[in-house]
Amino acid sequence: MKYIINMKQDLEKMKNHKLDGSIRSKFPLALKGDEIMRWEAIIGRDIPMEEIEESKLYVRYNTKENKIRGIYGCLMSHLTLLESIVDLKIDDACILEDDSESDFIIPEELKQSNHITYLGGWLVNRKMKDIRKPVLEKASLKKGINELKESRVLTTRAYYIPRWQLAKDLLSYIHKKKTWKAIDIMMSEYVTHLYYPALSHQILGFESSIGNLQPKIKYKEY
Repeated sequence: MKYIINMKQDLEKMKNHKLDGSIRSKFPLALKGDEIMRWEAIIGRDIPMEEIEESKLYVRYNTKENKIRGIYGCLMSHLTLLESIVDLKIDDACILEDDSESDFIIPEELKQSNHITYLGGWLVNRKMKDIRKPVLEKASLKKGINELKESRVLTTRAYYIPRWQLAKDLLSYIHKKKTWKAIDIMMSEYVTHLYYPALSHQILGFESSIGNLQPKIKYKEY
């Protein structure tokens, strides 16, 4: 199952995933043997600021209210989807944000794996002090699944969960944290595998509007 996280004001984007932009509910569609389902994103600006301030979210940078709302909305969109995957015991789950390509086949290697794997995103050095430096580990990436040692993937634009128990483990890791960061930061601390070359890239001309959080640094997709 491929889940596309999409905001209600961005229904037109679903046409890029072979779904009618007029569809407002979750809607499955066969695509190369897969099903695609729209998952409605939580809109941060619709949530009372008091609720966000009382949550575990801690934002060190991007402290303007609209940015905080965006970070929280994106975080909760992913968490509620992960919780649904666990509740329904859904295996073979691919999670995509609506600015990511969805027209690809999940390799059998991924389906047989025992970890969450990134399918695309920005590859950066693991240490924050080195985040602007070239990623030396990229040169050693091989075709297929790679375990990262010195680098990590930013963005939650595309990742794959072969078994629902792995989503449960990720949720447990997040809920045990005393404070929450942006979802891509917390996931980059936990998820250490990527598929190379990337299966999903950002759709040309699209920017994610779930959090409206385009980075000041122009990272390159791996």
